Amino acid sequence: MKLLLTIVLLVLGMQIHAQKKETYYDYNWKPCDPLLARFYSINEKTDSGWFRRDYYIGELKLQMAALYSDEANKVHNGYSYYFYPDGKLSETGQKIQNKKEGLFFSFHNNGMMKDSGFFHDDKLVGKRFGWHPNGAQSDSIVAVNDSMEIHVSWFDNGVPSSAGYTKYGKDHGKWRYFHNNGKPAALEVYNQGKLVSGEYYDEDGIEQKKPFKDETPASFKGGMDGWKTYLEKNLYWPHDLHFKDGNMAVTGIEMTISEDGNVENVFVTTPFHPEFDNIALKVIKQSPKWKPAIQNNRRVKYRFRQHVTFQEPDE
Repeated sequence: MKLLLTIVLLVLGMQIHAQKKETYYDYNWKPCDPLLARFYSINEKTDSGWFRRDYYIGELKLQMAALYSDEANKVHNGYSYYFYPDGKLSETGQKIQNKKEGLFFSFHNNGMMKDSGFFHDDKLVGKRFGWHPNGAQSDSIVAVNDSMEIHVSWFDNGVPSSAGYTKYGKDHGKWRYFHNNGKPAALEVYNQGKLVSGEYYDEDGIEQKKPFKDETPASFKGGMDGWKTYLEKNLYWPHDLHFKDGNMAVTGIEMTISEDGNVENVFVTTPFHPEFDNIALKVIKQSPKWKPAIQNNRRVKYRFRQHVTFQEPDE
């Protein structure tokens, strides 16, 4: 993969003409002053379109490299490569006029394969597989024809999570869901994405008249205000670090709330400075338990991104 990436980038680099546009972006990917930038972008004209490269400024590492047919970079037309801040490959694949074509791969931040599939004209061909960060299979999708797909998923402990069909990308027919202890959680019937009927069971396998909880995202005690309070109480400004311009630092973090409400798989998505990044990681990893997310009458993992803000105290 490294050799292929090197060859592709070299070939792309040889096609570049003199026309070039440079842009600086803040942590929200909004154009900004270079002094406030977290990302640096170079957009250059090639023989067939535009070649864009985005960099993590602090790490001086590539964040993305992709080919587009337009200067505004709205239409992918060629290969693209995305990277984590530490340089590991995040995902790669080819699009022709914004439609997936050929093999697509994605990877977890620990380097383990996350997803792979083959596409033609933006449609899955054959099978698509996914894996959890621990290497256990997470899902399998099989294209039956142009409209129907079979979906099967598993928890990261190997227990089945769900199974059913989609028709034109929407749930259709019978779908079975399981708790992560292997007991049935729900049997739902859909018609083109619309729920027609459902049977529900608790974690002991006892049937219920209604789902034991509504479908909800993971939540912290006290809601988002409680989470904000937790962060403010535990984050601190690193000693002996002072900025000439500004008194605020923002680090981007991705985290997962497990089926048991534990915080796991925490990593930096938008670095700021190693000391700030490490403090943010430590505080989030030490978070008290959350209320797990509920989907289809069972507890499931919930992944989201968080901007962690540091405010320098007044002296």
